Amino acid sequence: MSRKSNTKGLSAALAFALVGISTTLGASSALATSNLITQSDGTRVQISSNSTSSWESAVNFNNFDAMRFLPTSYPTTVVINMQAVWNASAVNTSGYDCYFYNGQAATWVTSSNGLTIAKVGADSSSISCAVTATAPIQAELEIGSARTTGNFGRVRFMFPSLSSGGSGGSAPVSRPAATTKYSGPEILAVDTIRPIVSGGTLTFTGKNLSAVSSATIGDKAASLSFDTTKGLTIGTPAGLAPGKYDLVMQSSFGKLTHLNAVTIKAPTPTKTINFKGDGEYLNETQVSELVAFNSSLNSDYEKVRCIVNAADADVAKAIAIRVCAHVARGEARNVEVIQDVRSSYQGSGFWVRVYAKG
Repeated sequence: MSRKSNTKGLSAALAFALVGISTTLGASSALATSNLITQSDGTRVQISSNSTSSWESAVNFNNFDAMRFLPTSYPTTVVINMQAVWNASAVNTSGYDCYFYNGQAATWVTSSNGLTIAKVGADSSSISCAVTATAPIQAELEIGSARTTGNFGRVRFMFPSLSSGGSGGSAPVSRPAATTKYSGPEILAVDTIRPIVSGGTLTFTGKNLSAVSSATIGDKAASLSFDTTKGLTIGTPAGLAPGKYDLVMQSSFGKLTHLNAVTIKAPTPTKTINFKGDGEYLNETQVSELVAFNSSLNSDYEKVRCIVNAADADVAKAIAIRVCAHVARGEARNVEVIQDVRSSYQGSGFWVRVYAKG
């Protein structure tokens, strides 16, 4: 199963899975089927994959399961085979095709960043896609008939740097002995997969990330800062429009490209609500105001601070718990909640102030 699970909006009706194929479009698979599952987020469907090309199960930079192919030279072409199942019944994939997703243009494409893809064949129960890579890269392919809920899925894959160094050209490159390991940069995880604002930062952890000498996002230079404890922090350039961007990293081992690695969102405005109350409890009107405030929030909000001040600290704490419970739910259920309890209020009653920030 994938290391990260994003099941937001998933219902039993969206339990759509692709299973590996032992024989694909007339070509016998020499590899045992390996179920590489990408969790559905309510739009994409779950998929598994198989290939007769040499590959192994690995984890990509976002900590998801991926197919890591083992080429001996670049350019290289692999064929990835898939079969679809919906509620235990085979899906007719004869109308499906193979694509990459261009996040900036919000459209399907058949070539991107040195990658090309083409449908090898498809029938009522299976589809095969040929992917050609000209250099090391981490990316995703998508199959489907339309990029709408329940009609497409994706496979994550990786083409690593050659252990013998360099890439390109058609001359075969011998793979070193099994005791020789690739020692270049390897990204294993990122601190957040949520969209960030332009100018924000992402921190990556992995191996030998100190070797990264420069990076670009959307053809703009990104700042770099490496810390042996925290990892490699990349500052996104200012002025990027909302959308998905590739992360291109340079090191002495070559260029590493991660397609759609960075998602930029528009700045999220801070929202506030405040009121005073009598006694020690929220009344019906105040609860209605909090519910309305919650309805104005969306999934872009990341933090909610509930400040409650009352003469009695225990009363303030109890009210803060209730206030945050009304605000941090629905679209805002995954926010970081901070309860700020104060007891400097003079007299009876209390006051409440809530901040929601993106």
